[in-house]
Amino acid sequence: MEGDGYEPDPSDYTRLQGSRETRWGQDRALMDAGLPDGVLNVVNGDPVRISRELIESPHIRAVSFTGSQEVGPSVAAAAVKTGARVQLEMGGKNPLIVLDDADLATAVSVAINGAFFQAGQRCTASSRLIVTDGIHDRFVDAMTARMKTLVIDDALKAGTEIGPVVDQRQLDKNFEYVELGKKEGAGRSALPLPSGCNRSSRIGSFAHAPATARFGSSSRTSPVIA
Repeated sequence: MEGDGYEPDPSDYTRLQGSRETRWGQDRALMDAGLPDGVLNVVNGDPVRISRELIESPHIRAVSFTGSQEVGPSVAAAAVKTGARVQLEMGGKNPLIVLDDADLATAVSVAINGAFFQAGQRCTASSRLIVTDGIHDRFVDAMTARMKTLVIDDALKAGTEIGPVVDQRQLDKNFEYVELGKKEGAGRSALPLPSGCNRSSRIGSFAHAPATARFGSSSRTSPVIA
């Protein structure tokens, strides 16, 4: 990336102003630290239109796309028209592999953080677990026990481990995947909710999700692991 400009396009749901923990706050910190003018340019607006303008520009020589299997082909087709090199990473699951000789406590901790940190709303979330037979049952039991102790509450409250998802649309999508997993034959492990919580606070896991199931192979950003 040396010598290149940086043009972040924050999510439509990212606040433009606020603390340095926000997308804009992080970019503002870079500029305050002395980043030269023109190197960083935050672009806000319709993500489809912005992406199209960038991909179809004759000045773009390479495109690297991480996203869904539905959008990827259209990105590749647009890039080919300008002769740009293209790389696609579609439907990523970030599988976490737990082998028989793994330290059980460490494996559970890594799996919990990977699946549920930021309510699973990140492209690096571990949404797929592959566990070998020798440790499988002990791992599932320990994982389920740890999930029952997770603190689900206001994301700004001290001690909260899982806050709400970003909006109703994301919540509905999460539950679509839960229903899909049930239909595809995966055994569900649901968690009891704290008093007063609504369905937006629910998290869970699926055991024995079929390897060929769409639920287990499609990309999603939700606090659900299979």
